[in-house]
Parts: sequence; C-alpha cells; structure tokens
Amino acid sequence: MKQTPCANVSSSHRVLALAVAFVGFVSGSGGLSAAAAHAAEAAQSPAVAAPEAVTVTAHSTGDSTASALLLPALGGEEDPTGRRVRVGAFADLGYAVTKNGSNRDFQIGQLVLHGTVDLPRGFGVFTEVSVNSTPSWETRVERILISYEYSDALKLTLGRHHLPVTWWNSTFHHGLWLQTTARRPLMIGYSDAFIPNHAVGLVAEGLLPVLPVLGIRYHLGVSGGGDDHKHTSDGSKEPGRLAATAGLWLEPPALPNLRIGSVAYFDPHRTRNGKHVAETLVGSHVIWSGERPELAGEFVLVHHQSDGVANAYWSQAAYVQAAWRLYGAAEAFKPYARWDRMRLNAIDPTLKTSTSQDLWTAGVRWDVIDSLALRLEGARREVVGATASWELLLQASAAW
Repeated sequence: MKQTPCANVSSSHRVLALAVAFVGFVSGSGGLSAAAAHAAEAAQSPAVAAPEAVTVTAHSTGDSTASALLLPALGGEEDPTGRRVRVGAFADLGYAVTKNGSNRDFQIGQLVLHGTVDLPRGFGVFTEVSVNSTPSWETRVERILISYEYSDALKLTLGRHHLPVTWWNSTFHHGLWLQTTARRPLMIGYSDAFIPNHAVGLVAEGLLPVLPVLGIRYHLGVSGGGDDHKHTSDGSKEPGRLAATAGLWLEPPALPNLRIGSVAYFDPHRTRNGKHVAETLVGSHVIWSGERPELAGEFVLVHHQSDGVANAYWSQAAYVQAAWRLYGAAEAFKPYARWDRMRLNAIDPTLKTSTSQDLWTAGVRWDVIDSLALRLEGARREVVGATASWELLLQASAAW
C-alpha cells in the first residue's frame, strides 16, 4: 500500500473518520456497512484496478461481493486497542443531453463517504453516507453494518445492507468510479428501481467447506424488506413484516475472474394503496471480471401476487455488458457496450411508474489518473409504445 506523505496524520484522520461515522448515526434511518467479502475483485471487476493512492479492503460483509476504497493516509495504523480506522470518498459530475437533444444540463451526482473500523476479535463496523442533489439536497445513510467474522465459512452482519438480488447492486454500491459504465443497468437504478436495493436485517454468509475446487459461497438473510422499494411502498408501518434472501454462487479458485450464481428474495410488502402484495424475485448472473475482456450478464424474474386477486403478475429484466481495456499507449482507455431490456406486466398495479423498454449503450472510459475517470457514453432508448430517442452523457468520477 502506497502511503501519502503527511505530517501528524494519525489523530486528525481518526477525527475525520469518527465524524463520518457520527453523520451516519445522527442522520436517523440507519446506514453502516462492513467493508466486504473477497472484494478486491469487486473493485477491479468492471472497473479499473484500484489506484495507487487507495487500497481495497478485502474482508467479507453482508453485501456479497462489496468493495470499499479507502485512503491509506487516513488511518492505516492500529491503535493500542487493535482498532484500525479508515475513510474514503467518491464523487461524480456530468453533462447530459437527453430526449434527442431537447434537454441539456449539467448534473451533480453523489458525494459518497465511507468509514471503516476494524475491531479486534473479528468484529468490524462500516458506514456509507451519500449527499445527493436531486430532487433536492439531502443526506442519506446508505449502509450501516456491524459484522463478526468467525471464519471463512461464517460471517454475520447486522444492519442496512445492499440486497444481492443482482451482482451489480452488491458489488458497485454508490461510488460510480468503481464501475466501468457511467450509468447503472436499467433494472437496478437507485431508490425507485425495478428491484429493491437496500434492506435492514441480519445476514449470514461465507465459503462452504465442501468441493473447494468450485469455491461455493452462500448468502442467507432475513430483513424487514426492501426499505427503498418506492414503487410498492406506501410508507406505512408493517409490524412483523419479514423478508428472506438466499443465494449460492461459484467462484472457482482456478478461474478467479469467473462467478456464476443465483439469488432468491421473498418479500410480503405492501402497494401504495395499502393492499398486501407478495413479491418473489429470482436473479441469476454470469460474470467474467477481467479487463480483457470484461463480461457481465444478469437476468431477474419478478412475481407479484396481490391479496384477493387470482392472477399473478410476471415481469422480467436483463442486461448483457462487454468491455475491453486497450493495450500499450492506449491502455488508459476502455471501450464498452451494454444492452438492457425490461419487460413489465402492464396491468401490475405495483409497477405503474415503470415502463417496458430497451436501452442500447456504448461508450469509453478514460482513466486520466489512477483515481480520476472520464466517460463519454451514448445511448438509444426504445420505450414500448413511444418513439425511440438518443442520449449523450459526459461524466467525471473520482475516488480519494
């Protein structure tokens, strides 16, 4: 780990790290996260390798393959109690042209702060706090997790975590610098997504001690349901509401870039009008997290069943993404392309604010320096029943 020269950094950086954690606690709705399992890969996967000025924490968390980038200067030393405090940040800015050029504006994305505390005897704490400019300035606690790692086979995590229904959501989180593309896949989005992103609950995960040649990992979780699932949540209190998550995936040691898996999620949540809806999601993924090539494909099937309604509603979404880092003098450039498809049941009352569509995206990422990336990304959006439109986005993202 490359150290940044700095005089007397230890105490001042610990104060900064504790301030980040304090923001997470006083903001109210919970958001710590323990920085994540076998995730050096996650920071390298569809993203460029970790910059020299930062390091990637590689211990597991409730967010299956999560990653956190943390400044070495901000507390890489242990104090006499065995604690280690680290902080880091991400930010993105952009200029977008949408609706065939009729809309043009500069955009402020997110400012994301990470704070990690490694405690003795396998315990850890992680916070992720974001500052967002749309629709108005607000601070959100994205993750807040307290974890205990008993062994490679068992890690317990309590708090607000990212649901691993999709590999993307549990890998890239809120720092856009981490991912290759400027935007997330259609089906993921953020708080008003087709599938839920966050939940508060208890997670058990680890590496099964059987068939080591396959690298079988598991994820079991129980929670109060997706707490930002806007298209089905009416904000009402639901005492006793429980949701469950179960997943298995393979990460063969002989093929360290390969991951194949599936995750199921069941949530008896409510619709906006207070009517009970049982939701089942099944997501599957195949990932090759190399740089030459980088390949990712995911498919999610969504089933909704309303009380008193005989018919069930089925919807589905998928994406396929490919990228390739160039060679030699052009190695800082990484062209990419992605196809997204969403096909939603038009009469599903919980999906009235979403639309069936295809999105064809192509772009290039330029890693100007290790911790700063520029992207030029174009897209063609084909909404079912509407005229196709083109979009263009120039984005800068940074990690520090």
